[in-house]
Amino acid sequence: MRKTLVAIFLFSFCFFVRSYAQQGGASTSRRQNGSAPFFERKIRQAWEDYKNKQKAALAGILADDVIEVEEDGNGARDKKAELLEMDEINLAEYALSDFHFRPIGSGGMLVRYNVEYTAKPAGQTIHNKSAIGEVWEKKTGNWKLAYLQETKIN
Repeated sequence: MRKTLVAIFLFSFCFFVRSYAQQGGASTSRRQNGSAPFFERKIRQAWEDYKNKQKAALAGILADDVIEVEEDGNGARDKKAELLEMDEINLAEYALSDFHFRPIGSGGMLVRYNVEYTAKPAGQTIHNKSAIGEVWEKKTGNWKLAYLQETKIN
């Protein structure tokens, strides 16, 4: 019985490793992934829309059930909260860098990048550097941002 369980485990493990390798394995750089320019353009446009307070444009890329967790420690936000935040924060400048892409099956993409920005919430000027992790999902033929996690970096 034990030999059978070990054999099943080893077969499952080998199948997982083979599937993982075929899907690209670890994080994929911009040069290796044909979808990367598409997602990078969408992300850069989203930051520009946020800066210019284009709520309709930003709302168009967010999934209805999007979850956003920022580095401020205030917990998860939904789509409505994210769009309302645009009224309170003036994004003065930003720079995006170090994009990495990892496909998640045929209908998902994990994206990681860094951002350095200056913003003015409630009249105060803040300067921040963060690592951003995003999960994009293809829903009804359109790519939507489903999850965003911001982590402060030095």
